[in-house]
Amino acid sequence: MQEIEAIVFDLGNVVLPLEDMNVWHDKVRDLFEYKNQYDYLVGKKFFLQFEAGLFDSDFFISTIENHANIHVTKKHILETWNFVLKELPVHRVNFLLKLKKRYRLFLLSNTNSLHIEYFLDKVNTLYGKNIMNEIFEHCYYSYEIKMLKPDTEIYTHVLKQQNLFPTKTLFLDDRADNIAGAKQLGIQTILVDPKDDITQILKNY
Repeated sequence: MQEIEAIVFDLGNVVLPLEDMNVWHDKVRDLFEYKNQYDYLVGKKFFLQFEAGLFDSDFFISTIENHANIHVTKKHILETWNFVLKELPVHRVNFLLKLKKRYRLFLLSNTNSLHIEYFLDKVNTLYGKNIMNEIFEHCYYSYEIKMLKPDTEIYTHVLKQQNLFPTKTLFLDDRADNIAGAKQLGIQTILVDPKDDITQILKNY
């Protein structure tokens, strides 16, 4: 293993704890008048396209509203959609700030504008400042750069933009397919179990 110079983190289930994904999917499915409408949108890659930045949050919400139960409001949609995001633990923030003194840190997340808007508002209120910008040199969000993991182009984009050597870069993600995509470029990787804490995973760093 070569010496690490930079560490790239996924957001959900790596830096930020998430609620049980099955519970969350069930809550989103319950928004719809007919439950198979949710499955239809999944099949059409509607949610994935939102993460890829192919349409904005207004179109996303209006599409849900058009298929939702008559009693579902926009507020209910937003609360349900953001339910999956838990609080960023202070011990992880402190750990990452210490880690930054030794390594270049970056964030690379498949995510969407509604989740990031909600998350940043919550975390900035909690810590009284833009803590993500303080921790990471740059945060790469899929909907902004219009690329998705595990396509190799998204990793190549980060490597080239930040002048990183793949073999001296460590990438942490909770999905095996995303890890495999990074490995294709020679990036060192760690597959994270959501039950584990990055402070323990990286304690030797």
